[in-house]
Amino acid sequence: MTTCGINTNNTYTYNFNRLSYMKSRFKTTILILSICFAIPFMTVACKAGVSVANASTLANDNKYVVHKVAQGETSYSIAKKYDVDLKDLYKLNPSAEQSIHLGQELVIPVIKKVEYKSHKPKKSETVYSISKEYDTTVEEILNLNPKLGTDGLKEGKSIKVPVVSYQKVKNPAKPSTTTAGASKATTHRVKPKETLYSLSKEYNVTIDELVAANPQLSEGLKTDMIINIPQAGNNTTATEIAQAITKEKTNNKKESVIKLGVMLSFLDKSGNPNQRYVEYYEGMLLAIDELKKKGHSLEVYTFDLGAEDNTKKLKDLLSTSDIADLHIIIGGSSNEQIGLLANYANEKDLKYIIPFPAKSDALALNSNVYQVSTSHSILYPKIVDLFVDTYSSDNIILINDKSNNEKSDLLNLLKAKCKQKNIAVKEVQTGTNFDTSVRQALSNSKRNILIPSSSSYSMLTRALAVAKAANLQDAMYDISLFGYPDWQAYKQLYADMQRFNTSIYSSFFVPNNDKTKQFDSKYMNAYGKEMMNTFPKYAMLGYDTGIFFVTAISRYGKDFEDNVNKMWFIPIQTAFHFVKNKNNGYMNDGLYIVNFNSLGVERTDKSK
Repeated sequence: MTTCGINTNNTYTYNFNRLSYMKSRFKTTILILSICFAIPFMTVACKAGVSVANASTLANDNKYVVHKVAQGETSYSIAKKYDVDLKDLYKLNPSAEQSIHLGQELVIPVIKKVEYKSHKPKKSETVYSISKEYDTTVEEILNLNPKLGTDGLKEGKSIKVPVVSYQKVKNPAKPSTTTAGASKATTHRVKPKETLYSLSKEYNVTIDELVAANPQLSEGLKTDMIINIPQAGNNTTATEIAQAITKEKTNNKKESVIKLGVMLSFLDKSGNPNQRYVEYYEGMLLAIDELKKKGHSLEVYTFDLGAEDNTKKLKDLLSTSDIADLHIIIGGSSNEQIGLLANYANEKDLKYIIPFPAKSDALALNSNVYQVSTSHSILYPKIVDLFVDTYSSDNIILINDKSNNEKSDLLNLLKAKCKQKNIAVKEVQTGTNFDTSVRQALSNSKRNILIPSSSSYSMLTRALAVAKAANLQDAMYDISLFGYPDWQAYKQLYADMQRFNTSIYSSFFVPNNDKTKQFDSKYMNAYGKEMMNTFPKYAMLGYDTGIFFVTAISRYGKDFEDNVNKMWFIPIQTAFHFVKNKNNGYMNDGLYIVNFNSLGVERTDKSK
């Protein structure tokens, strides 16, 4: 039994058989949880889905096209563009169900047909606007019309443009990776007691090639798992990845045993259990258990800091030698505690992770500090840039309510950016003529984007109501909403949000997928309870943070800062992307765009 005790006069003791808590009366202020495992850790080399090498092969198959993800696109919009079922897109590109990123190549099950027609440019048209009209590129039009490079576009003078159409492939199956002359099977069902080492020997391939061909191995090798077997000696992409991993291992000093310190206040100011921090720690323990199974060597030290406004226990702890050999600290519950830990981390040259929002100056004090939960207001410039890139050609309508405009800082920044980019923004005021004002601002030739000035439930319901009213009177309007992280809590409004293709920004979002369901089940089995209904969910925040930073230090050593954004990791809830705060610590500016559409809810990682 692996056990962890959090010690105060009223303590909560955890075990991995049933990580439940119970009162005890230990007076010790520090108890150490040590988990040491000797199995070597395997890095994951590439992303889930069709391999890069395979994508280029499929491009030559007339039943598939390869689509490179552009700015602002989602899996839903790409499936809609090619008129394919989202489930068929996910079938060929499993990682897209979690998220997609700019420049990613997706395999689409369609037959491409290209025809050509003449187009007479109008006075206001440009090569760019024509390329958008025909869903092609400026380069393609210029290639078809070489004289445009010298003569330019002339009103009424016909040019040649491509007209691309797509025909869906019925019941597309995932393409086989078999190549001519391959002597080995392309898939293998894992038997009990088989290991990556034994499979590599059986099929005469390297372990790294197996990992490159099977990104799902990030979850470990499991009995009855179906894995792809690359052709021996002919997997260029996997070989290159294996060489890169070998070089990476050579260039980074690894720690044989990672020493992690978790320091939290498990009591609130009144001396009662701080349920959010308890749940965060419960998620962290599940991460530790999973990391153990993946082969990490860990020593985890847990310290209760007492009440969240208390610093005495922490000062006493920092004056001892009990934590002198730690590689990384996660914790701190108040600005005072965070300041003390940041100073200590600076002095001892160890990584310090602040898990919760804080107003501390710790980032300015220490380049070893990482702030996981960042205020959305700090992310406003990034959010505005994403918005402008996505909606610059749409009819943007801001809904202002002077009595309820807590998002005015964001909207003022958005208006300034739009003005700089010569993008028109309309504004309407709530009041007696609200419905009429919105109706007058709508366009029947563009998509209309409604943005309320508040994230409140009442404001969202009002925006949805005016959108419904407009379409009841005149169904020609294409109306969408753009809004805020708080909206994910309003589940009773999801149907209407999906009807109007609503998008929100957020640093955290929990998709309804298998990974989420597995975590929910693990948490229930471990603790005999459901997670609290909070946003974010603290157990998932603890889990994501534990997996992310232990993986970083295991893969790159304790000085992982130059590589922290290179890891491929799909968290359950939290977007991770760290940027240096001026010349000091690192801030997480990870960001999702979450789209509620007719097919469901889709989370797209826009961090990078």
